[in-house]
Amino acid sequence: PQVQQQSPQPLPQPSQDAGISMDLLQNLMDTCTTLTRRVELLEQDKIAQSMEISKLKQRVKKLEKRNKLKDVVIEDAKDVAVEKSADAKDGQDADIDENANIQGRTVESQAQIYKIDLEHANKVLSMQDEEESEPVELQE
Repeated sequence: PQVQQQSPQPLPQPSQDAGISMDLLQNLMDTCTTLTRRVELLEQDKIAQSMEISKLKQRVKKLEKRNKLKDVVIEDAKDVAVEKSADAKDGQDADIDENANIQGRTVESQAQIYKIDLEHANKVLSMQDEEESEPVELQE
């Protein structure tokens, strides 16, 4: 078997190798510094957002309490309005009954004063009904 000999690759000069390593090291250090700054800024943003969230949660609780109070006040107002409406209706019904009684007595008292027969109109109408009910003979 033949053994292949590897051609020797050019080895970098020690001064070039050190220069490349220093450049790479500097690049890594810069990247690390940049990332560290970003992390710090993100942590500050996180804290600020947490504070904002806490404030908003407190505001929501406060508004919910106000809304509950408003709902209670509205319900109480509705109950009072319903009660007033029912009382007013009862009062109106009583007024109507009272007015009807007063008017009824007035009509009766006027009939007595003027000696008017209140049933006279009904009697006349019933007499007309009787006359119309008799059969009429047809003439040719």
